[in-house]
Amino acid sequence: MGWILYGCGWVAPVGMAVWCAARRKSPGVGGVFAFGLLVVFGLLAWLAHG
Repeated sequence: MGWILYGCGWVAPVGMAVWCAARRKSPGVGGVFAFGLLVVFGLLAWLAHG
């Protein structure tokens, strides 16, 4: 169940990245921060639960 919620957390940042790519703009610091948080929390959850 937790991994499903984690996967759902990727929907908004990926949608934002696609929207920015379609407009040919950089996602900026907020986009980098969102993806960075998702990667960090995914790594921590993976380490905690194997």
